Amino acid sequence: MSMKILKITFALSILLTVSFANAKDISVLFIGNSYVYLPGQGTPEDPALPKLIGKLVESIDSNLHLKYAFNTPGGYTYEKHLNDPKSQSLLQASYDNVILQRRA
Repeated sequence: MSMKILKITFALSILLTVSFANAKDISVLFIGNSYVYLPGQGTPEDPALPKLIGKLVESIDSNLHLKYAFNTPGGYTYEKHLNDPKSQSLLQASYDNVILQRRA
């Protein structure tokens, strides 16, 4: 999946949430790998894509705010996330959206 398609998919997911949500805070969990943290723009510890989506959400309505959690180690697959304590801990919480990005 190309990076442009991935960004559009994330943006559409957030936009759909905004369309149907009355809350001003939108919570999203990002589970994936380097396609989420965008090498060159972010790191696994500070992923770029959630911040870009947050800016998009706030540009739609300045009263909206994206709150996100993430686990995006490079090269991770779903199987690795299933065995990762951080991913398991994050999955115990409640979110408006969960974005799963599988290994490319």
